[in-house]
Amino acid sequence: MPTRTICILAAILFHTFSGKAQDSLKSSNIPIVIINSEGINIPDEPKVLAKFAIVDHLNKRNYISDTATFKCNILIERRGSSSQAFFPQISYSLKLIDSTGNDLNKSLMGMPEEHDWILYAPYNDKTCLRNCLSYLISNRMGMYASRTKFCELYVNNEYQGLYVWMEKIKRDKNRVDIARLDTADLIGDELTGGYIFKIDKVTSAGGDGCRSQYRTSNGIQLVYQYEYPHFNDIRNAQKKYLCSYIDSFENSLVSPQFANPQKGYRKYADINTFIDYFILNEICRNVDGYRLSTFIYKDKNDKLKIGPPWDYNLAWWNANYCQGSWETGWAWQFNSYCGGDPFPVPIWWDRMMSDSVFVNALNCRYTSLRQTVLRETQLFEWIDSLAQITDEARTRHFKRWPILGSYVWPNPSPIPNTYSEEITAIKNFITRRLHWLDLNMPGSCRITETQDFGESDQYEIYPNPADKNLNIALPKYIEGQIKMQLMNVYGTPIITEQLEPGYNNISLTSIPPGIYYLVINNSKINLRTKKVVVSR
Repeated sequence: MPTRTICILAAILFHTFSGKAQDSLKSSNIPIVIINSEGINIPDEPKVLAKFAIVDHLNKRNYISDTATFKCNILIERRGSSSQAFFPQISYSLKLIDSTGNDLNKSLMGMPEEHDWILYAPYNDKTCLRNCLSYLISNRMGMYASRTKFCELYVNNEYQGLYVWMEKIKRDKNRVDIARLDTADLIGDELTGGYIFKIDKVTSAGGDGCRSQYRTSNGIQLVYQYEYPHFNDIRNAQKKYLCSYIDSFENSLVSPQFANPQKGYRKYADINTFIDYFILNEICRNVDGYRLSTFIYKDKNDKLKIGPPWDYNLAWWNANYCQGSWETGWAWQFNSYCGGDPFPVPIWWDRMMSDSVFVNALNCRYTSLRQTVLRETQLFEWIDSLAQITDEARTRHFKRWPILGSYVWPNPSPIPNTYSEEITAIKNFITRRLHWLDLNMPGSCRITETQDFGESDQYEIYPNPADKNLNIALPKYIEGQIKMQLMNVYGTPIITEQLEPGYNNISLTSIPPGIYYLVINNSKINLRTKKVVVSR
């Protein structure tokens, strides 16, 4: 890469803005991002050089006249597929670089340091929060999704409105935490990971990948596109290994022994991640779910895991096609009612949903989450909190983009006239959708508390629901070794500790909210299994 110019002072950036631009935004309660490509048009690709600055003061207002809290050069391009064709507000992908053109890792907007970032334009999502809400839910479920922060953006002296600063999906210890795969990793255990691939439209990722041996119900052979390593970097031996592993996964799914734990698909896939991904896509009836912007990764000597979730701007009642606005029915059955679409759901879900082990675990997990993360009141609280953050910036945003009350592809009808009505509409959808899911979630949760009452179950746990700590008070007369396991709804031990007679304090800070089961084993007496709810 050629040598780049040194990062300029933020003051220079600010004072190059026109008076009109400064009149639009003098100060904000959220960060202000400023990009100047010095007259060069920012294309879809390749990335072009630009200057970049942020005003992001902690616990005080951000003024456009302030000295930047961070500034440097960047390489920037437009991003998105249909969004570029339909929407005037443009999303961007950018890379921070130093004065010599090398990647510059920095912690911005309170997020872990990196050099690759996204500026997402929520143009057709008039709540401006659908992606933020989806990623927040995912993280609270314990499944990584991009961190987000609202900001306001100027590009080349022009105010562009409200944006979401977010992490780009990539291999990183603070993002998709899998092993680095070098070009020399061609044999043995080193060849087994890490990999990221995706189901998506063919974009700048090149479209190169592993072609499925099986056609979907509408006759399409999907290509699972290489994401990491990049299609220009991945070696032939690595391609062969990954494609062979995916083939084995799909072969096991279509096999008569697909539900066999040793020979079936569970040998190749971590079903817990597929269950969480399923729940997230179904609660919001994501019309793009499973078939677009769908990432899958594999670490060394590990199974396939699905995620991180990405691109939920058409979810939560924001798509007027292929039943995207329905509160009933299943998003995973997209092919059955939109069979002509060129981007179908892969064969995986039909088979997994016919596996009793999968659907029973799904039922348990959904039941657990409905009492914690997916409580209706909790979801509404997050929506209100996100909306409150943008109260001030939205006025400027909708002045720049006067679309409230107007149809923007693919908004469903009736079109809300105000922002308040937009929020009411998404909440009404959530209420109806959760009610339908409560009545129709397949499977049955077979994990129950044992019912051995009597002196042997005389121990106390408190508080329950718990937050950061759980207290366990055991009888002082217990003799012998006492082992405690806190298991999730799949029966997997999450915390294992040795207890003492009397008072014990267990830290819960390392586990996500949910329903757990406390199992205490002792050679002398039997202690009853108890249910523990962790709620934050």
